[in-house]
Amino acid sequence: MLRAFFEQSEKNQAVLFEGLKITQEPEVMEHQGKHPVIHLTFKDIKESDWESCLEKTKGLLAEQIRQFLPLLENSLDEFERQTFDLLAHKKATLEETESSLRILSRALHQFYGRKVIFLLDEYDAPIHAGFQFGYPDTDVMTCC
Repeated sequence: MLRAFFEQSEKNQAVLFEGLKITQEPEVMEHQGKHPVIHLTFKDIKESDWESCLEKTKGLLAEQIRQFLPLLENSLDEFERQTFDLLAHKKATLEETESSLRILSRALHQFYGRKVIFLLDEYDAPIHAGFQFGYPDTDVMTCC
């Protein structure tokens, strides 16, 4: 629901909120449908080893990049375009992967002229898996 509320999209989602108390809050409603939203759910990242956790996380980030790439393609500089291409194909280095959300949010902010909303769902799933399966401490913090 948060994504449907905030996300700027071609389809007007305001109808979903008709008759709800939130529509009586003009300061809140002025944000409805006006922001780019990055939504990541980590619910399926429960891998038994660090390498698989990292690969699934890269896949999750690649999905987000691919979702926005057609929209942003003309507004990216050459470095961003190359980085996004590597990320979209899960060929980015660990350093590029770690900075992917910062690069994506900056590009979305510049494109839309609005702050980006991050929605992180079940972010603790890979953390629990790391403890359960004994990922090395340094790598768990890098993954999550």
